[in-house]
Amino acid sequence: MKYDLKDDDNLRRACELRLSGIRDGARFKRVKAFVEDIASAQRDEFVSEKFQEDLWGKKNPICQDENQGPKIHVKKIIRENEELFHSFYKDYRRIKKKESQRRTNDLCDLAKQLHDGLEKYTNKNQRPVYRTYRALAALFPENFTCSASTERLSCIASQMGINVHKDNTLQVVKGHRRILDQFARVLGDVDTDDLDTVIQRMILPWGLPDATSQEEPGEERDPPSNLNTIFYGPPGTGKTYSTARRCVEVCDGIVPDDWSDKKIRERYSELVKEHRIEFVTFHQSYGYEEFIEGLRPDTAAGAGFSLSPTKGVLRRIAKRARNKTEPYVLVIDEINRANVSKVMGELVTLLEEDKREGAENEVTVTLPYSGESFNLPANLHILGTMNTADRSIALLDTALRRRFDFEEIVPNPDALNTVEGINLPDVLRAMNDRLEFLIDRDHLIGHAWLMRAHTKAEVDRIMQRKIIPLIAEYFYDDWEKVCAVLGGTNDFVHKEKLNLPPGLDDMGEERYRWTVQESFADGAYDKLISGQARAEESEAS
Repeated sequence: MKYDLKDDDNLRRACELRLSGIRDGARFKRVKAFVEDIASAQRDEFVSEKFQEDLWGKKNPICQDENQGPKIHVKKIIRENEELFHSFYKDYRRIKKKESQRRTNDLCDLAKQLHDGLEKYTNKNQRPVYRTYRALAALFPENFTCSASTERLSCIASQMGINVHKDNTLQVVKGHRRILDQFARVLGDVDTDDLDTVIQRMILPWGLPDATSQEEPGEERDPPSNLNTIFYGPPGTGKTYSTARRCVEVCDGIVPDDWSDKKIRERYSELVKEHRIEFVTFHQSYGYEEFIEGLRPDTAAGAGFSLSPTKGVLRRIAKRARNKTEPYVLVIDEINRANVSKVMGELVTLLEEDKREGAENEVTVTLPYSGESFNLPANLHILGTMNTADRSIALLDTALRRRFDFEEIVPNPDALNTVEGINLPDVLRAMNDRLEFLIDRDHLIGHAWLMRAHTKAEVDRIMQRKIIPLIAEYFYDDWEKVCAVLGGTNDFVHKEKLNLPPGLDDMGEERYRWTVQESFADGAYDKLISGQARAEESEAS
Protein backbone atom coordinates (compact mmCIF):
# COMPACT_ATOMS: atom_id res chain seq x y z
CA MET A 1 0.00 0.00 0.00
CA LYS A 2 1.45 3.38 -0.98
CA TYR A 3 2.02 5.93 1.74
CA ASP A 4 -0.32 8.91 1.99
CA LEU A 5 2.27 11.68 1.62
CA LYS A 6 -0.13 14.26 3.06
CA ASP A 7 0.05 12.56 6.44
CA ASP A 8 3.17 13.45 8.47
CA ASP A 9 3.66 9.94 9.89
CA ASN A 10 3.24 8.39 6.44
CA LEU A 11 5.61 10.95 4.93
CA ARG A 12 8.21 10.25 7.62
CA ARG A 13 8.07 6.51 7.02
CA ALA A 14 8.26 6.97 3.25
CA CYS A 15 11.26 9.29 3.63
CA GLU A 16 13.08 6.89 5.94
CA LEU A 17 12.47 4.07 3.47
CA ARG A 18 13.98 6.05 0.58
CA LEU A 19 16.80 7.81 2.44
CA SER A 20 18.52 4.54 3.30
CA GLY A 21 19.54 3.94 -0.29
CA ILE A 22 20.17 7.44 -1.62
CA ARG A 23 23.61 8.17 -0.15
CA ASP A 24 25.11 4.94 -1.52
CA GLY A 25 23.84 5.64 -5.04
CA ALA A 26 25.99 6.83 -7.94
CA ARG A 27 23.71 9.80 -8.52
CA PHE A 28 24.28 11.15 -5.00
CA LYS A 29 28.04 11.07 -5.52
CA ARG A 30 27.82 12.83 -8.90
CA VAL A 31 25.57 15.58 -7.56
CA LYS A 32 27.67 16.15 -4.45
CA ALA A 33 30.93 16.40 -6.43
CA PHE A 34 29.35 18.83 -8.89
CA VAL A 35 27.86 21.06 -6.17
CA GLU A 36 31.22 21.19 -4.38
CA ASP A 37 33.01 22.23 -7.59
CA ILE A 38 30.39 24.89 -8.32
CA ALA A 39 30.57 26.34 -4.80
CA SER A 40 34.35 26.77 -4.90
CA ALA A 41 34.38 28.90 -8.07
CA GLN A 42 35.69 32.49 -7.88
CA ARG A 43 34.48 35.31 -10.15
CA ASP A 44 36.98 34.77 -12.98
CA GLU A 45 36.26 31.06 -13.08
CA PHE A 46 32.49 31.58 -12.72
CA VAL A 47 32.22 33.84 -15.78
CA SER A 48 34.47 31.61 -17.89
CA GLU A 49 33.17 29.68 -20.87
CA LYS A 50 34.04 26.28 -19.38
CA PHE A 51 32.29 26.95 -16.07
CA GLN A 52 29.09 28.18 -17.71
CA GLU A 53 29.11 25.32 -20.24
CA ASP A 54 29.31 22.88 -17.32
CA LEU A 55 26.54 24.69 -15.42
CA TRP A 56 24.08 24.84 -18.32
CA GLY A 57 25.21 21.81 -20.28
CA LYS A 58 25.31 18.02 -20.06
CA LYS A 59 27.83 17.89 -17.20
CA ASN A 60 25.26 19.26 -14.77
CA PRO A 61 23.88 16.07 -13.09
CA ILE A 62 21.32 17.78 -10.85
CA CYS A 63 18.29 16.48 -12.78
CA GLN A 64 17.64 12.99 -14.07
CA ASP A 65 17.71 13.73 -17.78
CA GLU A 66 20.85 15.64 -18.63
CA ASN A 67 19.68 16.29 -22.21
CA GLN A 68 16.31 17.86 -21.44
CA GLY A 69 15.67 21.47 -22.32
CA PRO A 70 17.15 23.67 -25.03
CA LYS A 71 20.90 24.09 -25.43
CA ILE A 72 22.31 27.37 -24.06
CA HIS A 73 24.79 28.94 -26.49
CA VAL A 74 27.37 30.10 -23.93
CA LYS A 75 30.00 31.10 -26.50
CA LYS A 76 27.54 33.43 -28.18
CA ILE A 77 26.58 35.00 -24.82
CA ILE A 78 30.22 35.68 -23.95
CA ARG A 79 30.76 37.16 -27.39
CA GLU A 80 27.65 39.35 -27.37
CA ASN A 81 26.60 39.86 -23.73
CA GLU A 82 29.45 39.01 -21.38
CA GLU A 83 27.94 41.22 -18.69
CA LEU A 84 25.08 38.73 -18.28
CA PHE A 85 27.33 36.23 -16.50
CA HIS A 86 29.09 38.93 -14.43
CA SER A 87 25.70 40.16 -13.21
CA PHE A 88 24.70 36.54 -12.59
CA TYR A 89 27.77 36.02 -10.37
CA LYS A 90 27.11 39.21 -8.43
CA ASP A 91 23.49 38.21 -7.70
CA TYR A 92 24.56 34.66 -6.85
CA ARG A 93 27.08 35.81 -4.21
CA ARG A 94 24.61 38.36 -2.78
CA ILE A 95 21.79 35.85 -2.41
CA LYS A 96 24.11 33.13 -1.09
CA LYS A 97 24.90 35.26 1.94
CA LYS A 98 21.24 35.25 3.02
CA GLU A 99 19.71 32.55 5.15
CA SER A 100 18.20 29.78 3.06
CA GLN A 101 14.67 30.54 4.32
CA ARG A 102 14.93 34.21 3.27
CA ARG A 103 16.04 33.67 -0.32
CA THR A 104 12.74 32.85 -2.03
CA ASN A 105 11.83 36.22 -3.57
CA ASP A 106 15.42 36.93 -4.61
CA LEU A 107 15.70 33.51 -6.25
CA CYS A 108 12.44 34.13 -8.06
CA ASP A 109 13.78 37.43 -9.43
CA LEU A 110 17.06 35.78 -10.41
CA ALA A 111 15.25 32.93 -12.18
CA LYS A 112 13.18 35.42 -14.19
CA GLN A 113 16.24 37.54 -15.08
CA LEU A 114 18.16 34.48 -16.25
CA HIS A 115 15.21 33.20 -18.22
CA ASP A 116 14.70 36.54 -19.98
CA GLY A 117 18.40 37.03 -20.61
CA LEU A 118 19.02 33.53 -21.98
CA GLU A 119 15.89 33.10 -24.06
CA LYS A 120 17.41 34.45 -27.27
CA TYR A 121 20.53 32.32 -26.74
CA THR A 122 18.70 28.99 -26.76
CA ASN A 123 18.23 26.75 -29.76
CA LYS A 124 15.01 26.75 -31.77
CA ASN A 125 13.56 29.66 -29.81
CA GLN A 126 12.76 27.35 -26.92
CA ARG A 127 12.17 28.57 -23.38
CA PRO A 128 15.13 27.80 -21.06
CA VAL A 129 12.96 27.12 -18.00
CA TYR A 130 14.29 23.61 -17.35
CA ARG A 131 17.95 24.59 -17.52
CA THR A 132 17.38 27.74 -15.46
CA TYR A 133 16.02 25.82 -12.47
CA ARG A 134 18.66 23.14 -12.95
CA ALA A 135 21.48 25.71 -12.78
CA LEU A 136 19.97 27.41 -9.73
CA ALA A 137 19.64 24.05 -7.97
CA ALA A 138 23.39 23.48 -8.44
CA LEU A 139 24.14 26.88 -6.95
CA PHE A 140 21.52 26.80 -4.17
CA PRO A 141 21.06 23.11 -3.25
CA GLU A 142 19.48 24.12 0.07
CA ASN A 143 16.55 25.70 -1.80
CA PHE A 144 15.80 23.33 -4.68
CA THR A 145 14.93 19.70 -5.21
CA CYS A 146 16.57 17.59 -7.90
CA SER A 147 14.11 18.33 -10.69
CA ALA A 148 13.49 21.13 -13.13
CA SER A 149 10.30 19.69 -14.62
CA THR A 150 7.56 22.00 -13.38
CA GLU A 151 4.95 19.38 -14.32
CA ARG A 152 6.54 16.77 -12.06
CA LEU A 153 7.15 19.32 -9.31
CA SER A 154 3.47 20.35 -9.19
CA CYS A 155 2.32 16.73 -9.34
CA ILE A 156 4.52 15.51 -6.49
CA ALA A 157 3.85 18.63 -4.45
CA SER A 158 0.12 17.94 -4.82
CA GLN A 159 0.60 14.46 -3.34
CA MET A 160 2.24 16.13 -0.34
CA GLY A 161 -0.66 18.56 0.07
CA ILE A 162 1.18 21.49 -1.49
CA ASN A 163 -0.31 23.59 -4.30
CA VAL A 164 2.11 24.72 -7.00
CA HIS A 165 1.12 26.65 -10.11
CA LYS A 166 3.68 25.35 -12.60
CA ASP A 167 3.47 28.40 -14.88
CA ASN A 168 4.25 30.91 -12.13
CA THR A 169 7.95 31.43 -11.34
CA LEU A 170 7.35 32.46 -7.73
CA GLN A 171 5.08 29.45 -7.20
CA VAL A 172 7.71 27.08 -8.60
CA VAL A 173 10.51 28.47 -6.42
CA LYS A 174 8.21 28.39 -3.39
CA GLY A 175 7.15 24.86 -4.32
CA HIS A 176 10.71 23.56 -3.96
CA ARG A 177 11.04 25.42 -0.66
CA ARG A 178 7.75 24.07 0.70
CA ILE A 179 8.68 20.49 -0.12
CA LEU A 180 11.98 20.93 1.72
CA ASP A 181 10.12 22.55 4.63
CA GLN A 182 7.86 19.49 4.83
CA PHE A 183 10.98 17.33 5.16
CA ALA A 184 12.34 19.64 7.88
CA ARG A 185 9.09 19.30 9.82
CA VAL A 186 9.02 15.49 9.76
CA LEU A 187 12.78 14.74 9.69
CA GLY A 188 14.25 17.71 11.52
CA ASP A 189 16.09 20.81 10.32
CA VAL A 190 19.19 20.56 8.17
CA ASP A 191 22.48 22.25 8.89
CA THR A 192 23.22 23.83 5.50
CA ASP A 193 26.91 23.03 6.01
CA ASP A 194 25.99 19.33 6.07
CA LEU A 195 26.16 18.87 2.30
CA ASP A 196 25.42 15.15 2.44
CA THR A 197 22.05 15.72 4.10
CA VAL A 198 21.25 18.69 1.86
CA ILE A 199 21.75 16.59 -1.27
CA GLN A 200 19.89 13.61 0.17
CA ARG A 201 16.86 15.83 0.60
CA MET A 202 17.29 17.30 -2.87
CA ILE A 203 16.99 13.82 -4.36
CA LEU A 204 14.42 12.46 -1.91
CA PRO A 205 11.06 13.69 -3.35
CA TRP A 206 11.19 11.85 -6.65
CA GLY A 207 11.16 8.37 -5.12
CA LEU A 208 8.39 9.05 -2.62
CA PRO A 209 5.30 8.38 -4.81
CA ASP A 210 6.35 4.75 -5.21
CA ALA A 211 7.23 4.14 -1.55
CA THR A 212 5.06 1.34 -0.16
CA SER A 213 4.50 0.44 3.47
CA GLN A 214 5.59 -2.82 5.01
CA GLU A 215 2.80 -5.19 6.01
CA GLU A 216 1.92 -5.07 9.69
CA PRO A 217 0.10 -7.82 11.62
CA GLY A 218 -3.64 -7.63 11.03
CA GLU A 219 -3.28 -4.83 8.46
CA GLU A 220 -5.24 -5.19 5.22
CA ARG A 221 -3.11 -4.34 2.22
CA ASP A 222 -3.78 -3.59 -1.39
CA PRO A 223 -2.27 -6.20 -3.71
CA PRO A 224 1.34 -5.36 -4.58
CA SER A 225 1.82 -3.41 -7.80
CA ASN A 226 3.60 -5.56 -10.36
CA LEU A 227 6.44 -4.11 -12.39
CA ASN A 228 5.16 -6.05 -15.42
CA THR A 229 1.63 -5.59 -16.75
CA ILE A 230 -0.16 -6.59 -19.95
CA PHE A 231 -3.37 -4.85 -21.03
CA TYR A 232 -5.44 -7.29 -23.05
CA GLY A 233 -8.76 -7.15 -24.84
CA PRO A 234 -10.45 -6.96 -28.25
CA PRO A 235 -9.53 -4.29 -30.80
CA GLY A 236 -10.61 -0.71 -30.23
CA THR A 237 -10.91 -0.78 -26.44
CA GLY A 238 -8.15 1.76 -25.81
CA LYS A 239 -5.32 -0.52 -24.71
CA THR A 240 -2.61 1.73 -26.12
CA TYR A 241 -4.23 4.77 -24.50
CA SER A 242 -4.35 2.87 -21.21
CA THR A 243 -0.59 2.38 -21.39
CA ALA A 244 -0.08 6.13 -21.84
CA ARG A 245 -2.13 6.87 -18.74
CA ARG A 246 -0.38 4.12 -16.78
CA CYS A 247 3.05 5.47 -17.86
CA VAL A 248 2.19 8.89 -16.43
CA GLU A 249 0.84 7.24 -13.28
CA VAL A 250 4.01 5.17 -12.85
CA CYS A 251 6.43 8.03 -13.53
CA ASP A 252 4.65 10.77 -11.59
CA GLY A 253 2.99 8.62 -8.96
CA ILE A 254 -0.48 9.98 -9.74
CA VAL A 255 -2.70 11.28 -12.52
CA PRO A 256 -4.76 14.17 -11.13
CA ASP A 257 -8.51 13.59 -11.38
CA ASP A 258 -9.05 16.81 -13.29
CA TRP A 259 -6.58 15.98 -16.08
CA SER A 260 -8.12 15.66 -19.52
CA ASP A 261 -7.05 13.05 -22.08
CA LYS A 262 -5.15 15.81 -23.88
CA LYS A 263 -3.29 16.72 -20.68
CA ILE A 264 -2.33 13.08 -20.14
CA ARG A 265 -1.03 12.78 -23.71
CA GLU A 266 0.98 15.99 -23.29
CA ARG A 267 2.57 14.71 -20.08
CA TYR A 268 3.27 11.37 -21.74
CA SER A 269 5.05 13.20 -24.60
CA GLU A 270 7.14 15.12 -22.07
CA LEU A 271 8.22 11.88 -20.40
CA VAL A 272 9.18 10.44 -23.78
CA LYS A 273 11.32 13.53 -24.44
CA GLU A 274 12.90 13.05 -21.02
CA HIS A 275 13.84 9.52 -22.21
CA ARG A 276 11.99 7.92 -19.30
CA ILE A 277 9.62 6.05 -21.62
CA GLU A 278 10.48 3.86 -24.60
CA PHE A 279 7.81 2.52 -26.97
CA VAL A 280 8.29 -0.45 -29.28
CA THR A 281 5.88 -2.55 -31.36
CA PHE A 282 6.45 -6.29 -31.69
CA HIS A 283 5.82 -7.99 -35.03
CA GLN A 284 6.57 -11.34 -36.64
CA SER A 285 10.07 -10.40 -37.80
CA TYR A 286 11.09 -8.56 -34.60
CA GLY A 287 14.00 -10.31 -32.91
CA TYR A 288 16.39 -10.59 -29.98
CA GLU A 289 18.90 -8.40 -31.82
CA GLU A 290 16.56 -5.39 -31.84
CA PHE A 291 15.25 -5.93 -28.33
CA ILE A 292 18.29 -6.87 -26.24
CA GLU A 293 21.48 -6.86 -28.31
CA GLY A 294 22.83 -8.02 -31.65
CA LEU A 295 25.74 -7.77 -34.03
CA ARG A 296 25.66 -4.85 -36.42
CA PRO A 297 28.11 -3.77 -39.17
CA ASP A 298 30.76 -1.31 -37.99
CA THR A 299 32.57 0.62 -40.76
CA ALA A 300 34.41 3.04 -38.47
CA ALA A 301 37.68 1.15 -38.85
CA GLY A 302 38.02 2.08 -42.54
CA ALA A 303 37.88 -0.31 -45.47
CA GLY A 304 35.44 -3.16 -45.04
CA PHE A 305 33.50 -3.65 -41.86
CA SER A 306 33.34 -5.69 -38.70
CA LEU A 307 30.43 -6.89 -36.64
CA SER A 308 30.10 -5.17 -33.28
CA PRO A 309 27.65 -5.80 -30.42
CA THR A 310 24.92 -3.15 -30.46
CA LYS A 311 22.49 -2.52 -27.59
CA GLY A 312 18.78 -3.03 -28.23
CA VAL A 313 15.92 -0.95 -26.84
CA LEU A 314 15.76 -2.86 -23.55
CA ARG A 315 19.46 -2.42 -22.74
CA ARG A 316 19.31 1.27 -23.62
CA ILE A 317 16.47 2.10 -21.24
CA ALA A 318 17.86 -0.23 -18.56
CA LYS A 319 21.13 1.72 -18.67
CA ARG A 320 19.29 5.02 -18.19
CA ALA A 321 17.18 3.64 -15.34
CA ARG A 322 20.07 2.10 -13.43
CA ASN A 323 21.18 4.05 -10.33
CA LYS A 324 18.23 6.41 -10.66
CA THR A 325 15.46 6.88 -8.10
CA GLU A 326 12.42 7.53 -10.28
CA PRO A 327 10.62 4.91 -12.41
CA TYR A 328 11.23 4.26 -16.11
CA VAL A 329 8.81 2.47 -18.45
CA LEU A 330 9.22 0.27 -21.52
CA VAL A 331 5.98 -0.13 -23.49
CA ILE A 332 5.66 -3.15 -25.80
CA ASP A 333 2.69 -2.75 -28.11
CA GLU A 334 1.22 -5.93 -29.67
CA ILE A 335 3.40 -8.05 -27.39
CA ASN A 336 1.85 -11.29 -28.64
CA ARG A 337 2.68 -10.71 -32.31
CA ALA A 338 6.33 -11.70 -32.02
CA ASN A 339 7.95 -15.00 -31.07
CA VAL A 340 8.23 -13.94 -27.44
CA SER A 341 10.61 -16.69 -26.34
CA LYS A 342 12.97 -15.82 -29.17
CA VAL A 343 12.77 -12.04 -28.69
CA MET A 344 13.11 -11.96 -24.90
CA GLY A 345 15.64 -14.72 -24.40
CA GLU A 346 17.18 -14.37 -20.93
CA LEU A 347 14.81 -11.54 -20.09
CA VAL A 348 12.02 -14.01 -19.32
CA THR A 349 13.93 -15.00 -16.18
CA LEU A 350 15.08 -11.48 -15.29
CA LEU A 351 11.54 -10.04 -15.47
CA GLU A 352 10.45 -11.39 -12.11
CA GLU A 353 10.58 -8.80 -9.36
CA ASP A 354 12.60 -10.95 -6.97
CA LYS A 355 15.20 -11.48 -9.74
CA ARG A 356 15.74 -7.75 -10.33
CA GLU A 357 18.86 -5.82 -9.35
CA GLY A 358 19.17 -5.57 -5.58
CA ALA A 359 16.29 -8.01 -4.95
CA GLU A 360 16.41 -11.04 -2.69
CA ASN A 361 17.02 -13.51 -5.53
CA GLU A 362 18.90 -11.18 -7.91
CA VAL A 363 19.93 -12.89 -11.14
CA THR A 364 22.64 -11.68 -13.52
CA VAL A 365 23.13 -13.27 -16.93
CA THR A 366 25.98 -13.14 -19.44
CA LEU A 367 24.78 -11.85 -22.79
CA PRO A 368 25.77 -13.93 -25.84
CA TYR A 369 27.09 -11.25 -28.22
CA SER A 370 28.84 -8.73 -25.97
CA GLY A 371 29.73 -11.17 -23.20
CA GLU A 372 28.69 -8.51 -20.68
CA SER A 373 26.83 -9.16 -17.44
CA PHE A 374 23.26 -7.89 -17.39
CA ASN A 375 20.31 -7.67 -15.01
CA LEU A 376 17.18 -5.57 -14.88
CA PRO A 377 17.00 -2.54 -12.57
CA ALA A 378 14.18 -2.59 -10.02
CA ASN A 379 12.74 0.75 -11.21
CA LEU A 380 12.09 -0.37 -14.80
CA HIS A 381 8.41 -1.09 -15.45
CA ILE A 382 7.35 -3.09 -18.52
CA LEU A 383 3.89 -2.59 -19.98
CA GLY A 384 2.45 -4.58 -22.87
CA THR A 385 -0.71 -4.64 -24.95
CA MET A 386 -2.30 -7.77 -26.40
CA ASN A 387 -5.11 -7.97 -28.96
CA THR A 388 -7.14 -11.04 -27.99
CA ALA A 389 -8.96 -11.17 -31.35
CA ASP A 390 -5.78 -11.82 -33.35
CA ARG A 391 -5.96 -15.44 -34.47
CA SER A 392 -2.55 -15.39 -36.15
CA ILE A 393 -0.66 -15.75 -32.88
CA ALA A 394 -0.81 -17.78 -29.70
CA LEU A 395 -1.76 -16.42 -26.31
CA LEU A 396 1.06 -15.69 -23.90
CA ASP A 397 -0.38 -17.22 -20.73
CA THR A 398 1.95 -20.23 -20.69
CA ALA A 399 5.21 -18.27 -20.96
CA LEU A 400 4.37 -15.04 -19.19
CA ARG A 401 1.32 -15.48 -16.94
CA ARG A 402 3.46 -15.89 -13.82
CA ARG A 403 5.65 -12.90 -14.66
CA PHE A 404 2.97 -10.40 -15.73
CA ASP A 405 -0.22 -9.03 -14.28
CA PHE A 406 -2.97 -9.25 -16.92
CA GLU A 407 -5.50 -6.41 -16.90
CA GLU A 408 -8.52 -6.79 -19.17
CA ILE A 409 -9.62 -3.70 -21.10
CA VAL A 410 -13.24 -4.18 -22.15
CA PRO A 411 -15.50 -2.17 -24.47
CA ASN A 412 -17.05 0.80 -22.71
CA PRO A 413 -20.34 1.81 -24.39
CA ASP A 414 -20.81 4.63 -21.88
CA ALA A 415 -17.83 6.41 -23.47
CA LEU A 416 -20.04 7.03 -26.56
CA ASN A 417 -22.81 9.56 -27.17
CA THR A 418 -26.03 9.70 -29.16
CA VAL A 419 -25.25 11.07 -32.64
CA GLU A 420 -28.10 12.54 -34.74
CA GLY A 421 -30.61 10.22 -33.08
CA ILE A 422 -28.35 7.13 -33.22
CA ASN A 423 -27.94 5.69 -29.73
CA LEU A 424 -24.33 4.57 -30.12
CA PRO A 425 -24.01 3.07 -26.60
CA ASP A 426 -26.98 0.76 -27.28
CA VAL A 427 -25.72 -0.03 -30.80
CA LEU A 428 -22.38 -1.17 -29.36
CA ARG A 429 -24.02 -3.16 -26.55
CA ALA A 430 -26.33 -4.97 -28.96
CA MET A 431 -23.53 -5.98 -31.34
CA ASN A 432 -21.24 -7.11 -28.52
CA ASP A 433 -23.93 -9.16 -26.78
CA ARG A 434 -24.44 -11.11 -30.02
CA LEU A 435 -20.73 -11.46 -30.71
CA GLU A 436 -20.09 -12.84 -27.23
CA PHE A 437 -22.93 -15.35 -27.70
CA LEU A 438 -21.77 -16.46 -31.17
CA ILE A 439 -17.98 -16.45 -30.53
CA ASP A 440 -16.55 -15.30 -27.16
CA ARG A 441 -15.65 -12.19 -25.14
CA ASP A 442 -12.29 -11.92 -26.92
CA HIS A 443 -13.99 -11.00 -30.23
CA LEU A 444 -15.97 -7.86 -29.46
CA ILE A 445 -16.05 -4.34 -30.87
CA GLY A 446 -14.23 -1.66 -28.90
CA HIS A 447 -15.75 1.75 -28.22
CA ALA A 448 -12.76 3.53 -29.77
CA TRP A 449 -14.00 2.65 -33.27
CA LEU A 450 -16.96 5.02 -32.85
CA MET A 451 -15.56 7.73 -30.58
CA ARG A 452 -14.67 10.09 -33.43
CA ALA A 453 -18.06 9.85 -35.12
CA HIS A 454 -19.99 13.11 -34.74
CA THR A 455 -22.50 12.82 -37.60
CA LYS A 456 -24.66 10.03 -39.05
CA ALA A 457 -22.49 10.07 -42.19
CA GLU A 458 -19.40 9.43 -40.07
CA VAL A 459 -21.13 6.62 -38.17
CA ASP A 460 -22.21 5.05 -41.48
CA ARG A 461 -18.71 5.29 -42.90
CA ILE A 462 -17.15 3.61 -39.84
CA MET A 463 -19.73 0.83 -39.98
CA GLN A 464 -19.19 0.29 -43.72
CA ARG A 465 -15.39 0.40 -43.80
CA LYS A 466 -14.28 -0.76 -40.37
CA ILE A 467 -16.81 -2.50 -38.16
CA ILE A 468 -18.70 -4.67 -40.65
CA PRO A 469 -15.46 -5.90 -42.33
CA LEU A 470 -14.07 -6.72 -38.85
CA ILE A 471 -17.20 -8.73 -37.96
CA ALA A 472 -16.94 -10.56 -41.29
CA GLU A 473 -13.33 -11.43 -40.45
CA TYR A 474 -14.41 -12.77 -37.04
CA PHE A 475 -16.81 -15.19 -38.77
CA TYR A 476 -14.54 -16.08 -41.68
CA ASP A 477 -17.08 -14.48 -44.07
CA ASP A 478 -20.06 -16.39 -42.69
CA TRP A 479 -22.41 -13.56 -43.62
CA GLU A 480 -25.50 -15.11 -42.07
CA LYS A 481 -23.85 -14.59 -38.68
CA VAL A 482 -22.66 -11.11 -39.68
CA CYS A 483 -26.25 -10.27 -40.48
CA ALA A 484 -27.38 -11.68 -37.14
CA VAL A 485 -24.94 -9.46 -35.23
CA LEU A 486 -26.36 -6.47 -37.11
CA GLY A 487 -29.84 -7.27 -35.89
CA GLY A 488 -30.94 -9.59 -38.71
CA THR A 489 -31.77 -6.59 -40.89
CA ASN A 490 -31.08 -6.10 -44.59
CA ASP A 491 -30.42 -2.42 -43.96
CA PHE A 492 -26.67 -3.02 -43.48
CA VAL A 493 -25.83 -5.97 -45.72
CA HIS A 494 -27.64 -7.12 -48.83
CA LYS A 495 -28.12 -10.76 -49.88
CA GLU A 496 -28.41 -11.59 -53.60
CA LYS A 497 -28.91 -15.11 -54.99
CA LEU A 498 -26.27 -16.20 -57.53
CA ASN A 499 -27.29 -18.00 -60.74
CA LEU A 500 -26.01 -21.51 -61.32
CA PRO A 501 -23.16 -21.42 -63.92
CA PRO A 502 -24.02 -22.99 -67.32
CA GLY A 503 -23.18 -26.67 -67.76
CA LEU A 504 -23.49 -27.56 -64.07
CA ASP A 505 -26.21 -29.73 -62.66
CA ASP A 506 -28.07 -28.69 -59.56
CA MET A 507 -25.38 -28.30 -56.84
CA GLY A 508 -27.82 -29.00 -54.06
CA GLU A 509 -27.47 -25.65 -52.32
CA GLU A 510 -28.02 -22.07 -53.22
CA ARG A 511 -25.18 -19.57 -53.25
CA TYR A 512 -25.43 -15.89 -52.40
CA ARG A 513 -23.52 -12.69 -52.88
CA TRP A 514 -23.36 -10.49 -49.78
CA THR A 515 -22.55 -6.80 -50.09
CA VAL A 516 -22.47 -3.92 -47.64
CA GLN A 517 -25.16 -1.39 -48.39
CA GLU A 518 -23.92 1.88 -49.88
CA SER A 519 -26.19 3.80 -47.52
CA PHE A 520 -28.15 2.87 -44.45
CA ALA A 521 -31.86 3.66 -44.23
CA ASP A 522 -33.41 5.81 -41.57
CA GLY A 523 -34.21 3.67 -38.58
CA ALA A 524 -31.58 1.04 -39.48
CA TYR A 525 -29.75 1.49 -36.17
CA ASP A 526 -33.00 1.24 -34.19
CA LYS A 527 -33.66 -2.11 -35.90
CA LEU A 528 -30.08 -3.20 -35.11
CA ILE A 529 -30.68 -2.48 -31.44
CA SER A 530 -34.10 -4.14 -31.23
CA GLY A 531 -33.20 -7.18 -33.37
CA GLN A 532 -36.81 -7.45 -34.59
CA ALA A 533 -36.26 -6.77 -38.29
CA ARG A 534 -35.80 -10.36 -39.45
CA ALA A 535 -38.84 -11.59 -37.50
CA GLU A 536 -41.00 -8.83 -38.93
CA GLU A 537 -39.82 -9.54 -42.49
CA SER A 538 -40.56 -13.27 -42.05
CA GLU A 539 -44.10 -12.56 -40.85
CA ALA A 540 -44.70 -10.20 -43.77
CA SER A 541 -43.68 -12.85 -46.30
